[in-house]
Amino acid sequence: MPEHTTVVSFPEWDHMLAAAADVMRGPQEATRRRLEQFFAPEAVDLDALFTQGRIPDVVIDMPAKGDPAYRIDPRSRILVVRRTHVDRALIDELPHLRHIQKLGERRDTIDVAAAAERGITLDFVSRPALEATADHAVLLVMAALRELPRLDATTRKATVPAGTSAPGSTAYNWPGVTFGRTLSESTVGIIGLGEVGLLVARRLRAFGARVLWTSLRGRPQRTVDGLEYQPLDDLLAASDAVSLHIPGTEDNRHLVDGAFLRKMRPDAVLVNVSRGLLIDEAALAEALRRDELRSAALDVYGSEPVPADSPLLDAERVILTPHVAGGPRSLMTRELLDLSRGVRQALTADREVAR
Repeated sequence: MPEHTTVVSFPEWDHMLAAAADVMRGPQEATRRRLEQFFAPEAVDLDALFTQGRIPDVVIDMPAKGDPAYRIDPRSRILVVRRTHVDRALIDELPHLRHIQKLGERRDTIDVAAAAERGITLDFVSRPALEATADHAVLLVMAALRELPRLDATTRKATVPAGTSAPGSTAYNWPGVTFGRTLSESTVGIIGLGEVGLLVARRLRAFGARVLWTSLRGRPQRTVDGLEYQPLDDLLAASDAVSLHIPGTEDNRHLVDGAFLRKMRPDAVLVNVSRGLLIDEAALAEALRRDELRSAALDVYGSEPVPADSPLLDAERVILTPHVAGGPRSLMTRELLDLSRGVRQALTADREVAR
C-alpha cells in the first residue's frame, strides 16, 4: 500500500458499520447487493445514497464478520466505531490517527483526554433508530403490564344487552375485566444500560416508574444517570417488568432460561427488543404455560422469520412484533449519511492542514 494512501478503519464488524462502509465505497455490484439485503424489505434509492455518501480515494479497512485475527491498520487516519473502546493504548498504536467518528452519542467508550492530547478530533452521530427502539420497548412494557391484547379481545367479545347502550352514554369497564399495573406503580428492571437501555430508563422514569438496572459485567464504579443499580438476582425478584438491552453475543446466548425465569416474579412480564438468542424460547413458552410468568412481549427471535413450529406462536399472553422496533430503515439512511459526512469533513480538514 502506498505511503500516501488514506486509510479509514472500521475496527469492529457491525451491521450498521458494514452498511456505512459500503456506502462510502460507492456503487459496486457487491455493495449494491449487500445494501439491498440490509434495507430489505424496504426499497431505498441506493443511487442517491451512493451519490451523497461515497468517499473516493480512500481505503476502507474492516474485518470480516467474526474474524479473530483482525488488527487495525497502523496507517489508519480515521476510526469509525460503535462499541469499540478507544483507549490510550489503542490511540498510541495509531500514530497517523487524526479523527474518531462514533456511531452514537455516548462518550464513555473513548479516552477523550488522550485524543485531545494528540489533537485527534471527535464526532458523535445521533441515532434516531435507537430512539425508535426505546419507544418500542416502552410500548411493549406498557402493553404487557396493562394486558392490552386481553383487554382488546374481551371488549370485542363482550355481550351488551339490548337497550343498555344509548348514544352519548358512558360506562366504566362494562365487561368487568381485571387489568394490570400502570407504570407509575411499577418497578421496571433493565438488564444492560447501553445506549438503548439508558433511553428506555429515561422514558420510564418520565412515566413515574421506579427503574432498576444491572450489568452482567458486575457492579459499576460510578452511578449512571442517578439510576438504582442492583445485582441481577435482586433485580429479577423486585421487578414487575424486565427489559433486555444487552448484545446478542454467544456469551449471552439463552441468558433467559428456565432458571432465570424462575427468579422472576410470577406476575412479572419480560420484554426483549435486543436480540432473539438471549432467550430460550422453549423455556419461555413453558413458563407461560405453567403460569410461572405473567406475559412476554418480544420484537426479536432466535430464528427470523419466526418458524411455523415456534412454541411462541401458540403461547398465550405473548405480544409479538416482527423485528420492527428500530422503525423504518429510512431512519438508518440518516445515520449512514451522517457517518459519511463526518468522515468526509475530517478528511477535508486533514488535507487542508497537510498542504
